[in-house]
Amino acid sequence: MNVLHLNSESTWRGGEQQLCNLLIELKTHSEYQIYVMGRKNSVLESWCIDNKIEFIQGIFKGSSDLITSWKIASLCRKLN
Repeated sequence: MNVLHLNSESTWRGGEQQLCNLLIELKTHSEYQIYVMGRKNSVLESWCIDNKIEFIQGIFKGSSDLITSWKIASLCRKLN
């Protein structure tokens, strides 16, 4: 199963820590292929690289960000 997590925060707070705890647990189960989409040069990107979790850069410029919306839809189609 493919799982895509979205996170638009550029800093590290409780939500990011909670996400990383979940990612560590999901990584132990071979039936999950996990992906994270977040901000370029964020702390989360560094964490994903260090933990060998695929990170996809998103722009996240607000609720009407059509570029990121298109990228998410395209990625979901690709990952099925």
